[in-house]
Amino acid sequence: MDLLSLRWRREFEHQNASHLICIRRFWHFGQDTADKILRSWRASGLQEAGCTDVTECMEGRTSIRSFKSDPVEDETVMEALRMANLAPSAGNLQARDFIVVRSSTTKKALAEAAYNQGFVRTAPVVVVCCANLERIGHYGERGRSLYCLQDVAAAVENMALHLHSRGLGSVWVGAFDEDRAREAVGAPRHIRPVALLPIGYPAEKGARRKRVPLDSIVHWEKW
Repeated sequence: MDLLSLRWRREFEHQNASHLICIRRFWHFGQDTADKILRSWRASGLQEAGCTDVTECMEGRTSIRSFKSDPVEDETVMEALRMANLAPSAGNLQARDFIVVRSSTTKKALAEAAYNQGFVRTAPVVVVCCANLERIGHYGERGRSLYCLQDVAAAVENMALHLHSRGLGSVWVGAFDEDRAREAVGAPRHIRPVALLPIGYPAEKGARRKRVPLDSIVHWEKW
C-alpha cells in the first residue's frame, strides 16, 4: 500500500467514518487514484459502510433488528443526537428529549414494555425519544397533541439517516406501552415516550420493503 493509501486509511481510522467520505474529501487527487485506494482497502479487508449522500441514505436505510455486540461510543451517540435536534420543530421550541439507555436492566424493561420485542433488549444502545408536553405549552392542546409529536418524528428520522450514513443500524419502534416505558426510564408525567430507537452495528442487511406507487398516494390540487 503506497503512502497516499496509508494517509487516507489513517484518516478513515481517525474519523471512524466511512472511507468513502475520505475518498471524496481528497478527490482532487483524481478518480484513478481514488479507485486505486478503494481497491487496496477492499483487498485489505475494509468494507464500505454507510453513505455520504442524502438520497443514498434515504434509499439505502433499512430497519435493523439484529446487532453485533460491538460497542457504540458515547461520541457516536451524541453526534447522532446532535443531528436529531437539527430537525425542524414548532416555533423552534425543540419540545423533545432523548434518554440514552445502555443498562441491561433498563433495556429489558423497555423490551417488556415493547411487547417483548427482543431486539430492544439486545441492542447495545436504545434511545427513548420523547415529547416534552411542558416545553410545547405555548401552543396549547394542538401543540401537546400534534406539534411535539411531529417534532420527535422529524428528529428520529434525522437520527436514523445519520446512523445509516455512519454504518450503524437502527429500527424505529412505536409499538410499546407508554406508561411502562416512562416508568422504565424514570421520566416525569410531562414527558411522553414517542419512539424507541435501538442502535448498533448491523448483524444483518435488513430488508428493503416495497413502496406503493406514487400515483396511489399523491393527489394534485385536490383529493
